[in-house]
Amino acid sequence: MRSKKKILPLLIAATLTIGVTAVAATGKISMWIGSSASRADYTSLPTVEQVTKDIGYRPVLIDAFENGYCFKKGNIMKNSFKDDNASVIEKFKSVSFDYQKNGDVVSFEQQKFNSKLISPGDIIATVNGTNLYYVHYINKVVSDDYELTEQDKKD
Repeated sequence: MRSKKKILPLLIAATLTIGVTAVAATGKISMWIGSSASRADYTSLPTVEQVTKDIGYRPVLIDAFENGYCFKKGNIMKNSFKDDNASVIEKFKSVSFDYQKNGDVVSFEQQKFNSKLISPGDIIATVNGTNLYYVHYINKVVSDDYELTEQDKKD
């Protein structure tokens, strides 16, 4: 049985809210909200048919990369774009697959949406007309009663 202290960081990390500014055909996107379960939806690499059924489009599935990163787990993400009034502009599903090597974890996320969005990050390749982006960020997961340090505030 897991202790509540171990579950809390997982629950906090399970819901991500990313604020981005972009322009969509129906209005200005001011928020990109994404959420997933705290437990993995996939504990082994799923089939193309399964993921297509879950998110509505054909994914790219990779069991292991040449650099040694191997599939660890995956999640179905529920996403929405919202405007300044918190009105939903678009809803869509995506997948996030985690790959691990020597304790280091990288995520391979796949999204398909209709809104025009200026993506953060750098285009590292274009495959069959689809741009692949590299985005790097660091998360810090803390408890509800955590008090921000001066460095936290600066960051």
